[in-house]
Amino acid sequence: MLIRWFVLAVLFVSLIVNFVDKSILGLAAEPIMKDLGISFTQLGLIGSGFYWSFPIAAILIGAFTDKLGSHRAISYMLLAWSIIQIAGGFFVSGFTTLFLYRSLLGISEGGFGPAAFKEMFVWFPQNMRGKAATIFNSGAWIGAFALTPLIVMFIQMAGWKHTFIYSGLIGLVVFFVWTVFVPKQNSNLESDRQAGTPETKFKWSEFYPILLSRTCILTLLASFGYFFLLTWMSVWMPLYLVKIAGLSATQMGWASASIGGVMVITGLVFGVISDRIYKKTHNLRTARVLIVGSGMSVGALIITTLYLAHSPVWAVIAFGVGTGLASVIASMSHIVMSHQLPERTAVFSGIIVAVQNMAGIISPAITGYIIDIAGKGNVEQGFGNSLITVGSVLLFTSLLYLFVNPDKSLKSKEKIEPAMSNV
Repeated sequence: MLIRWFVLAVLFVSLIVNFVDKSILGLAAEPIMKDLGISFTQLGLIGSGFYWSFPIAAILIGAFTDKLGSHRAISYMLLAWSIIQIAGGFFVSGFTTLFLYRSLLGISEGGFGPAAFKEMFVWFPQNMRGKAATIFNSGAWIGAFALTPLIVMFIQMAGWKHTFIYSGLIGLVVFFVWTVFVPKQNSNLESDRQAGTPETKFKWSEFYPILLSRTCILTLLASFGYFFLLTWMSVWMPLYLVKIAGLSATQMGWASASIGGVMVITGLVFGVISDRIYKKTHNLRTARVLIVGSGMSVGALIITTLYLAHSPVWAVIAFGVGTGLASVIASMSHIVMSHQLPERTAVFSGIIVAVQNMAGIISPAITGYIIDIAGKGNVEQGFGNSLITVGSVLLFTSLLYLFVNPDKSLKSKEKIEPAMSNV
């Protein structure tokens, strides 16, 4: 059924735009600080404003999505973040307006992941969700890494304000495509849609046992570990490539793009492997936990090798493969949790996103402290220590994830229909 792939394609492009919007601030940090007279401390506060508002919005909008439907929620968010992005180009004039813009962007984008996963699970049966979710998540890697040279070039040519505006206009185009061309329901998989829609009001009594279960806690920790690495990549990797690997700014941009490409390929391969194993075994633990947790552990070990090896080539390989192996949890965590209580998929996805962004708040701050205490004359050692820290967090959480057993869910209404993969 081609329509499901069209829906996925639009969600994929939406996520690319979503992450491009996020990335512009960091990539344009130097001219923004110069134009607005902003200090490093103020820039850090602006970045935190996004991550503080993002997880709160993820949970609230996740609940809203479960109630009113993912298609409508995605429409609202696409429109909201596009308008906010355009407004940022026109109205940002100092610290206060930039902080407000960034916080509003976090609120408008916070619930997109939960809503997108809920929509995907409507269109894709269980034995196709690993590949679909991994394809969707690769949009984040492309927006955050692969498009870096293009974004940097556009900032240099048009300025950061115009970059804000044009990225917002692209978002409006995606909004138009979503609202006009993407169907609001999937008649061929109507049973899946009904399974993902709450028939009763939210009941804490049905929710908290799952929230406190081993499966939920360890899955959330694994997501935290991955995002601890990912935010290190987004904030500190460009500086690492320049100061430690010895690349120029232009070379750094292309290295980031290469890393993004390796991440996409690695993540897709593992996503396909997970789906094939599930198709053969119909065992979530084997396909979504053991394979993914093992890959995360290997990825963590690869990342820690950068403590000793600083060559640009190895940096591209290690960051790309290591993060690519770890990144599969970004999609599998939603699949595992949707199995626990299918009618509350978006709420659980919102909680996952919230926990991930807690790592986004903590990781950059800890890394900065680790580099500072190493001393100005020993930046290389500071970066090395931070990589050991990041790798250790990822390794610890990935090993814990191996103890997850989603097949023993407390309450699962999802019906596995292998034949649906041929629909």
